[in-house]
Amino acid sequence: AHSNEAMMRNLLKKLTAVISQYLIAQFQAGAHVVQLFDSWGGMLDESQYRLWSLPYVEQIVRELHAVGCPVIFYVGNSAHLLPALETTCANAISLDWRVPLARAEDVLGANKTIQGNLSPAALFGTTADVDGRARSMLSKLKRRNRFIANLGHGVLQTTLPENVAAFVAAIRKGWSDS
Repeated sequence: AHSNEAMMRNLLKKLTAVISQYLIAQFQAGAHVVQLFDSWGGMLDESQYRLWSLPYVEQIVRELHAVGCPVIFYVGNSAHLLPALETTCANAISLDWRVPLARAEDVLGANKTIQGNLSPAALFGTTADVDGRARSMLSKLKRRNRFIANLGHGVLQTTLPENVAAFVAAIRKGWSDS
């Protein structure tokens, strides 16, 4: 990017157009919401992120909103980027497991939906272990709305299906207990 900024911006504009078209097609094919992933965004510091990623993400989100599509936005390793993510027009911010939920709530504010963020490794162990970890995640939240319980990344290949079910059950029970 630094040695040929014009070429990099041209590439990012082309990628933005293709990604927008693809996600709009997903919405038009029946998806109720789409999630946009910037898995490596956390490699940039906040100023570089605002320069090299966020403007293109915002363009994609605006194009999706223009057709009525809600957007969840995920950035990997994003704890240091929360102030930049607070400014995004995405409907929700999906957090990886490294972001403390209480800090995310403070920085993102009450009007931004948060998705996340139990570590995928937390689904290892017994179903009782998973239950405890899921409830612990919920206990760290100040809010009881505008939160989508999820993992902070994908389900690992060796995760037992019964542990995924235990996670879902713990979240349902945890919400009903509060």
